[in-house]
Amino acid sequence: MAIRSQSRYFGSLLGGGFSVDFCPTVTHGHFDSGLASKLAFAGLWLAIASMCGFIFFYIDVLKEDINNQVLTKMKNITFSNFPTTGSDTLKSPVVRAEKPIAHLTALAADFQNTSSRLLFEHTKGHAFNMSDMKYDAAGYLVIPTNGVYFIYAQVTFKWSQGSFNLPHQFSATILRKNNLYPKPEKLLKSCVRPPAKVDDFLTTSTYQAGAFQLDAEDKIYAEVPKNLLTHISVNEYETYFGAFLLEPSTLE
Repeated sequence: MAIRSQSRYFGSLLGGGFSVDFCPTVTHGHFDSGLASKLAFAGLWLAIASMCGFIFFYIDVLKEDINNQVLTKMKNITFSNFPTTGSDTLKSPVVRAEKPIAHLTALAADFQNTSSRLLFEHTKGHAFNMSDMKYDAAGYLVIPTNGVYFIYAQVTFKWSQGSFNLPHQFSATILRKNNLYPKPEKLLKSCVRPPAKVDDFLTTSTYQAGAFQLDAEDKIYAEVPKNLLTHISVNEYETYFGAFLLEPSTLE
């Protein structure tokens, strides 16, 4: 006696329908229900795989469209999209400063021990001064405009056994000079004491920094005791002096 069992699976994918007809026929014996289940399960996974393939294809198309839009916008970007100052285009803010700034390093090659005021290098190496901040031959950093300035200085001293008597402290001072005060005004001072026990060679540094309200034509400078002048390091990364404008004054 022939037994026929028919199972039909209907699915729909991407707007188009398809059907799979599983019709195992057994002419002798019993119908294999396990085989029908396996075939139906395989058809289901085929439909899922097809749907996943469509999704990945759609994502690739979308990514390509976005990339094309980005490339089109980048091609339309020109140097005219960026702000310029005069004939200078895309210049580094380090090279072109809008606020007065100066960084002086080491000691000038023609430095002479005639005064306790230090003469710094202002054009070579890492030294520079910009936006009307001037450094004159007498060792004064001249303030160009009223405002709040950040001032800093580091002086490094080197001592060796037998060079001179070790002082009880090393010090450096930043002062301001102008026409309103008869004597220079101390702004900052830093002192450091040598250790109780030292080897044959000693290197020590003083550092000071602060913010001050300064006026145009004020002169600031650094000085050290005269007996320490010849023992100052001339390395630009160890001895330096500088100032820059934080906030211009709104008062006339």
